Amino acid sequence: MLGALNIYFQMVYWLPPNLRRSDHARDMWIYFDAAQKAVAGRSMYHQASPGYGPTEYPTWYVNPPQLASLITWFHGHPLLFNDFWYPLMVASFWLFAFGLSSLALGKSTSVRMPLAKRVAAVLAWGGAISLTPYFYYTMSVGNVEPVLWAMFAMAVNSNKPHRLLAVMSSVKPYAVWPLIVYSDKFRRSIVVSLTILVAGAVGSAVTVGAWQFRDWVTLVGPSAGQGTFASINLSLSMGILRLMRLFGWWHYAHGPLPIGPRLLLAVVGIIGPAIVYVLTYRLEIKWRMVLVYLSSLLFSPLCWGIYLTNLWVPAALLAELIRRSPKSVLHERFPIFQMMLLRSRLSHRP
Repeated sequence: MLGALNIYFQMVYWLPPNLRRSDHARDMWIYFDAAQKAVAGRSMYHQASPGYGPTEYPTWYVNPPQLASLITWFHGHPLLFNDFWYPLMVASFWLFAFGLSSLALGKSTSVRMPLAKRVAAVLAWGGAISLTPYFYYTMSVGNVEPVLWAMFAMAVNSNKPHRLLAVMSSVKPYAVWPLIVYSDKFRRSIVVSLTILVAGAVGSAVTVGAWQFRDWVTLVGPSAGQGTFASINLSLSMGILRLMRLFGWWHYAHGPLPIGPRLLLAVVGIIGPAIVYVLTYRLEIKWRMVLVYLSSLLFSPLCWGIYLTNLWVPAALLAELIRRSPKSVLHERFPIFQMMLLRSRLSHRP
């Protein structure tokens, strides 16, 4: 029911007004503006002020050049870009729901399931993800995240996830972590993954200039690498600095982050997912990819609250696990359920 209401809401109340929007206070226009600058031969990246620090956060283009290079196809046509981007948001929403439903049902079940039940499952997951805080806000500002959520769900559900993960990595470098997980087990995928990554980089270099990659490293790194103390940042590595300030072990007021804390953020951002990579070595490949990816987001200096939408992917995997063997999952893997069941039986004895 909620999924069907989402279709009605999107087609009647959400999509038409957004297609008529002309304001530029949206993430999608940050991407479009970066592409416009690249076509004009200017740097698509912003030089942060000398006093920039974690009391602020970047409100400019921070993604790799590949994303902006794709948007250069819309150069000089902002309305056309607007008309393309918002339907892409809606398509990503339902592709994400489809990917989650496929994960929850399992491939063998979803293939044999009648079409009506399959559609119902997609609608149910669409209704669920619509309840995620700031989901529609993220779509309304045209952030690229919904596209990445859909791609990640489809990648985990795919027999050859390295292809989608390589494409994701060109837009969001954190996706390199699950790509490493998969490549470690299936070495033959490395050639295909590298081919996609190199092709994307070379194509972008030809389109917007190789020097844009230099600016991405030298301009984005120093600002984004400082993280932010803003409440919307859920980074665990920044959480360490927050605790140090709270207990008076580190004094910071404003301005650029000192080299020591910057190194801490960089090291934790790598060691965190690396530890999860090692600890999950014996898990199923899907679970490893998901957990390592989530850890790479959580340990990075910038982990926006909307990234938690990715938690629907492990939720779908858990639903499939429970569906396959509810007793073994709930009793053996989660002993608390076994204790609850035993207590319930004892309480009903005469």
